[in-house]
Amino acid sequence: MSAINAEDERRFVIRVAGPTALLVAKLIKIGERLESPARLAAKDGLDVLRILQATEAETMATTLHRLETDPLTAQVTRTALNFLRAEGTHTRGALAALSAQAVGVLADPETTAASLSFLAQDLCDSYETLG
Repeated sequence: MSAINAEDERRFVIRVAGPTALLVAKLIKIGERLESPARLAAKDGLDVLRILQATEAETMATTLHRLETDPLTAQVTRTALNFLRAEGTHTRGALAALSAQAVGVLADPETTAASLSFLAQDLCDSYETLG
């Protein structure tokens, strides 16, 4: 990152979380909050859908595979993947329900739930092909 003013020569390298890390964080957050429904936010389900829509499944699967092989991130990645499989790959899962609830009247809730489920399954399938 550099300054807007061309005369200001300061530059910084800033590492930010990519979409796969954001997805893992969202999945962990939602999974932890399922036990306390008052703490659940429907928009978190919609955030998961948006992340899945914005990123190619193969790209995200490759990153998930790398994260699962790193001792620092392996357990949390496995937990997130297990949650995605359990609550994201079918239209009656918690993730689909949250995303459908979040769209309200702005979009068809059934289509939203189906989209999330399809994209979650696509990611899981892509991940499985990596071995």
